[in-house]
Amino acid sequence: MIREARSGDVDDIKTLADSLAVHAGEAKRTGFYEFTLDRTQYARRVHSPDALVAESGDGLEGFCLAYDWRFLDHLFQQEPQAVQDPVYNFIARHPLPFTYVEQFAVRQDALNRGSVAIALRDEIVSRCKQSHGMLLCVTAIHPWRNDPAIRLAEGAGLCHMASIDTGKLTLGVYRLSF
Repeated sequence: MIREARSGDVDDIKTLADSLAVHAGEAKRTGFYEFTLDRTQYARRVHSPDALVAESGDGLEGFCLAYDWRFLDHLFQQEPQAVQDPVYNFIARHPLPFTYVEQFAVRQDALNRGSVAIALRDEIVSRCKQSHGMLLCVTAIHPWRNDPAIRLAEGAGLCHMASIDTGKLTLGVYRLSF
């Protein structure tokens, strides 16, 4: 079942995200490359109407943390250090309106992992299509390439539109316009 995230999901979301952390030199194929958030940051993000979770009888199966430009501006005000982040700087300069997917994850051991990922992806695409003109997401492309995330984005019709060089890796910006 896909539903909007709630405050009670924060610990499970953080646990899943932390389990998918990727550090330089690791051979993991998917995850969050040297990107972590603390519990307080997750607690802020679950209040976005576009923050979603997938759950089953086994609990949290996955999540998608997405924000429209208004919620992202709200995050900037609460997290002033974000203005130093090259991704946030790029996204903040993007024409309005848009929805930005910051994190997307499915448990490695989730039953029907691919179906869970597609259901989450399709739900955020559907929500974006109804309310905003564009969907944006960012993922690592060099020297570590998150191929599963890229395939998932491209499967929904997102196209590579730009690259962001952070100094230690290159991120691809993917966009779908409606």
